[in-house]
Amino acid sequence: MKTVSWTPEMALGILAMDESHKALLDGLERLAATPDTLFAAGFTALTAAVERDFAEEEAAMESIGFPGLRAHREQHARVLSGLHHTDPFVRQGDVAQGRRAIELLPQWFVMHQSSMDLALAAALDLATQSAPLSEVLPGAAAPDAPVHQHILVPSDGSPASETAIRTALRFAKQIGARVTGLHVVPEFRLFTYQSEMLEDTREQFAKDSHRHAQQVLASIESTAKELGVPCDTVQVVSDHPYEAIADTARELRCDLIAMASHGRCGIKGLLLGSETQKVLMHSTIPVLVYR
Repeated sequence: MKTVSWTPEMALGILAMDESHKALLDGLERLAATPDTLFAAGFTALTAAVERDFAEEEAAMESIGFPGLRAHREQHARVLSGLHHTDPFVRQGDVAQGRRAIELLPQWFVMHQSSMDLALAAALDLATQSAPLSEVLPGAAAPDAPVHQHILVPSDGSPASETAIRTALRFAKQIGARVTGLHVVPEFRLFTYQSEMLEDTREQFAKDSHRHAQQVLASIESTAKELGVPCDTVQVVSDHPYEAIADTARELRCDLIAMASHGRCGIKGLLLGSETQKVLMHSTIPVLVYR
């Protein structure tokens, strides 16, 4: 069974959240290795622990008036619904169904932690500027990491990207960050024996790509200006958008990448679009994913 192990790079800087996340992944690893005869008790205990952790997170969100509370709570409810639905079958001896459930949980956690929980951690961090974090999240300590200051916002011009950009810019406004808008242009590819056609097509491709890039970046600049968020833009040519995104973030010293879960290519992966999945896998910088 494939599992996900906790690493220090997963830390969000909010002690209580980081401890519960580590406990969840550690618990899933232990449960995966538990013999069938003891699995039912472990599954019930895991479900109870997840429900308790979710309740504490939601209480913290309510205390700071977190704008993403409803969507966050819906994600929690779907996970708990699946666990509560599976638990009776496991206790009646259907261990295989329980093992399938815990195999899916790490996939959900990676997506949820790098998107919704990352946004919540930033909001909790911001809340500590006006109130002790222990009043917001019981058992928590003030984080060492500062609020994000420079956010990279890639866009391919799709409706999903446009929605993610506006949400990311509002988030940047809330935490006082600046943004850099990025559009990745694919490299020119054409196989033909007619050199004149090749040059004509290359020139037209360059013009069309530049025009589209200018439109996408102008939209980001316009929204940023409307919201009062400092904004730069950059255009990069690459056949591998995920590499261009990760490299640009590193080169510009961004401390967060905020992007849509899916772009023009639609749903290519089980949970996320293929380029977004690749960014999550290759980036050494936190990635905030908007669905």
